[in-house]
Amino acid sequence: MSPISFVMADDHAMFRSSVLALLRGYKDLVLVGEANDGKELLELLSTIKQPDVLLLDLSMPNIGGFAVLEELKKQSSTIKTIVISMHDEDHFITKAIEDGACGFLSKSAEPDEIQMAMHSVMENGFYFNEKTNLAMIHSMVSKKKLVPVFHNTSVIFSDKEKMVLQLLARELTSTEISEAVNISERTIEGMRGTMIRKTGVRNVVGLILFAIRNKVIEA
Repeated sequence: MSPISFVMADDHAMFRSSVLALLRGYKDLVLVGEANDGKELLELLSTIKQPDVLLLDLSMPNIGGFAVLEELKKQSSTIKTIVISMHDEDHFITKAIEDGACGFLSKSAEPDEIQMAMHSVMENGFYFNEKTNLAMIHSMVSKKKLVPVFHNTSVIFSDKEKMVLQLLARELTSTEISEAVNISERTIEGMRGTMIRKTGVRNVVGLILFAIRNKVIEA
């Protein structure tokens, strides 16, 4: 498997330098750029080959993290964004995910978890740790707080798609799902892409939220 290329945007230079120094110790990760704020980040992304993953802070000057997510959405960017923020309250996590982030980490996260999150978003399309895992989705649905609004609610899923969705919600990889339902990995990935397109969501995170919100699968 090729190394994961990534960029990091954070206006706290000392924090950014510390994280990057630690991540350089992982041979499966390759830093291709860093930025002090969202403006610098977007300019950087327009001049380099799109990296696999973006590590993004939310509170930055000039252009903040949420505005970056919105711009990436407008550009239909395929970069996998993992937010790393000191603001890890539920409403920040939910908004980041709704806006297109594939995962959310606190700034207290260990380097091993950052590495694991980067691999997860590449393999599964999302990463939820203990705090932001399905418990967060359960809370949103059960308490009806900050529930994403989906406009295309008339989507019909086949039984096989529902089965794949349920396994995706349990964070199984394409390989594990393939073994569980006896379908090739390529077919699983194709089904995932088809479901994302027909629901109109941005990524697998949105797909799972859609499925739970509309009771396609059990939370």
